[in-house]
Amino acid sequence: MAIIGKIREKAGVIVGVIAIGLALFIVGDDFFRYFQKGKRGQEKVVGVFDGKEITLDDIALEIMEAERYYAINMPQQRPSEADLIRFAWSAYLRKNMLKPEYEALGLQVSEEEKKAMYEGDSIFIHPQVASAGIFQDSVTKKFDKKLVKEFLKNMKNNPEAKARWEMFLDGLAESRVQEKYNALLSQSAYVTKAEAKREYENQNNKLALKYFYVPYTSIPDSAVKITDKELEEFLKKNKKRFKAPESRSFEYVIFTVAPSKEDTLEFSDELRKLAKDFALAQDDSAFAVNKTKGNEKNFKYRNPKEIPDGIYSENRPLLKGAVVGPFLHRNSFMMVKVSDIKEDSTYFVRSKHILFQVPKGAEAKVKDSIRKEAEKVLAKIKSGELDFTKAAKQYGSDGTKDIGGDLGWYDEKTMVAPFSKATFGAKEKGLLPNLVETDFGYHIVSISEPKTNKKYKLAIIERPIYATQNTTEEVSLQAEEFLLGLKTYDDFKKKIEKNPKLVKKVAKKVAPYAQGVDGIPSNAKPLISWAFNEAKVGEFPKKPIRIPEQGMFVVPILTAKTEQDEPSLEYFRETLEYEVRNLKKKEQIISKINSYGNISLDEIAKKYAGGFVVQEARDITMQNASINTAGYTPVGVGTAFGLQKGKRSKPIGDDNGVIVMEVTEQMPAPQIADYSQYKNNLLNTQKQSVSSFYYQALQELYRVKDFTYKFN
Repeated sequence: MAIIGKIREKAGVIVGVIAIGLALFIVGDDFFRYFQKGKRGQEKVVGVFDGKEITLDDIALEIMEAERYYAINMPQQRPSEADLIRFAWSAYLRKNMLKPEYEALGLQVSEEEKKAMYEGDSIFIHPQVASAGIFQDSVTKKFDKKLVKEFLKNMKNNPEAKARWEMFLDGLAESRVQEKYNALLSQSAYVTKAEAKREYENQNNKLALKYFYVPYTSIPDSAVKITDKELEEFLKKNKKRFKAPESRSFEYVIFTVAPSKEDTLEFSDELRKLAKDFALAQDDSAFAVNKTKGNEKNFKYRNPKEIPDGIYSENRPLLKGAVVGPFLHRNSFMMVKVSDIKEDSTYFVRSKHILFQVPKGAEAKVKDSIRKEAEKVLAKIKSGELDFTKAAKQYGSDGTKDIGGDLGWYDEKTMVAPFSKATFGAKEKGLLPNLVETDFGYHIVSISEPKTNKKYKLAIIERPIYATQNTTEEVSLQAEEFLLGLKTYDDFKKKIEKNPKLVKKVAKKVAPYAQGVDGIPSNAKPLISWAFNEAKVGEFPKKPIRIPEQGMFVVPILTAKTEQDEPSLEYFRETLEYEVRNLKKKEQIISKINSYGNISLDEIAKKYAGGFVVQEARDITMQNASINTAGYTPVGVGTAFGLQKGKRSKPIGDDNGVIVMEVTEQMPAPQIADYSQYKNNLLNTQKQSVSSFYYQALQELYRVKDFTYKFN
């Protein structure tokens, strides 16, 4: 607790304010263990600003503000330490990088201006205020200033709401200052008449030309040998182009914690007992809210389309007071109690179909042939010779064929008239005796649930299936046994080969802020933090890395690492190989063409052979920079505009191939007196660029480095 005392002491007067009712209530020893990490080295550093390393001590106040923000705005959510640190680092940058800019320019938001953002004239109301649901009329959904006044009046007796509102206003004021700064910067953009004229000419000067083009793909990659020495030399010459971002590459195996059969049985037994209590409950909704761990908490009346799948699969009518389930719904067990039933004016039906599609405008013979095929399949389904689901997959011609032809629930307006008439006219479940013809073709139709206009008020209890502690420990032990004895990459490979259940995953060039990798779509931060904080190339973790949110244990090996701005051959290998290989191909093609001497394009084509011919292109502009089959080629187009009419160019190599050109026609743009349209377009582009890149420019100016990814 001495560390907490130290942080409070540093926070000074502000800590006293923050402490009132909220922030320090949830600051605990768990968080401040990060301050102790600094004793071991660089873990304490969260970033670099203006040449100075910024530590957790330096952003202590911002961390407490982050705690306060979450406590006020998201009291049910306990943020992770990484969340707090990232929040605090962003606040630190705003305070030390942006705020001085605003102050130097005299930009601010007065109390009167702040007040106008929520109760001033309509043109001053801030969009975030106007779009807030609590300030919108329940019928018109439009902003109503009266609701703001009512909220402010009620807020006086609600300290939590008042704190939340004040924080919201501070955020609005900060965003308004930023808007002013953006607007001011955008006014620094300027376009001259000469620039506008050049833009007009780039768009409207045109050429027609003949060209001979040979793509690099005409030479097989296998015919061009490249060495690491050549790649290194190319990288050295072009190191400004190849500055790698910080990244890590690793390979890994995943041990998934899945509920065992015993876990599932034990869980379903527990739910059956719960179902009995559910049936006897007097207040269905209160009981469900208390017992559920899912998101289905809406007790409105639902039509069949809005009811979770599985309820109607019980093959029994839904009766008032009945409890359905527990049944498996996605990855959870679900049980439902029917609290009430009422009738509605809209009917719904559920069906499945097999569509034999008839092409539009098909002749009568074609339609008749398709109909006969559909009738044969229908007969086989009727006789039991063919299963409907298998038939849907085999013969269906729309997107439902892979889900047994299921169309789900729908009302009478959803489907085309002939289809609706047939399905809503059915009295019971089962296969319709005849084909249904629509504009799409012929349908074999089966009614899954006949039409109903009933709406059900449901109380739903949902319980995700979790593995027990015993199962989790078993999987953890499997991962530990796999890790035991691993010293080298070969050990890693051999162990995987011996266990066919294990699949090696590969993650290449993973960025520090990545949240997922192959097989772990989210919450992969513990794995990624290990790769960036602790691991050396060729190393394994001391113990399996647990990812509890995904129910996984992971055993990785770090295979490569790249530091910021490092000209890394391995990081850029694929790109370097591609470019160096194409350079060699370019040299081969140009050398071959030059060996023919100063001859015409047609003669070049005859000598070169290989199926390449002279082609023509028209309406070439500098702005478009494309030449038909040669594709996007700024070098080629730029060269063409520098040629005299009738003159042949030298062979020119670009990113994709070699081109030789001859200009056949030059079409200069007509002179115009007013270039304002082009000037305005350029000006708008520049203004957008200014507002987009100023933050990046400031980060470069202050040499900002962000290390918050090292905290998980």
